[in-house]
Amino acid sequence: GLDGSWTFWRRANPGNPAMVQHVFAYGGKRRGGSSYYALDVTNRNAPRILWQIDDEATGPFSRLGETWSEPALAQVRINGTAVPVLVFGGGYSPENHDDPTLVSDGDDRGNAIYIVNANNGALIWWASEGATGSGAGAATAVAEMDWAIAANVTPVDINFDGFIDHIYAA
Repeated sequence: GLDGSWTFWRRANPGNPAMVQHVFAYGGKRRGGSSYYALDVTNRNAPRILWQIDDEATGPFSRLGETWSEPALAQVRINGTAVPVLVFGGGYSPENHDDPTLVSDGDDRGNAIYIVNANNGALIWWASEGATGSGAGAATAVAEMDWAIAANVTPVDINFDGFIDHIYAA
């Protein structure tokens, strides 16, 4: 099932702002699994899947837990171009929290933050336990991220230029 919260992007047509260019919906499975989806719901009688992200066996998305974090729609600048993005936490780690007798010193999954392209789901940036990176490329060491980030992640535009300056997560 898909019982997570969804984010909607209703974009006006640049040539005629009174018309809708597209309506996209973004959300995860929450307790249903470790996937995020983007749907084109512009024509509500014929919705279609734009892209899907799953917990891969290897790579940055291998840390993706149950997808509880509601994707936050924001914008970043890449090589001078404005790119719409989604920012979300790595999710919930049931392996470490569903058994009340288990005590751990960190979570197996979910201990990450991701930024993906809102149009195609391509990984733009990620950070996790001992690693950060851009795209699917090599990682470099960062501060510890031992615990899953199941809550929403908040991108903030401090200087009101329309682009992310900070990300807050708990």
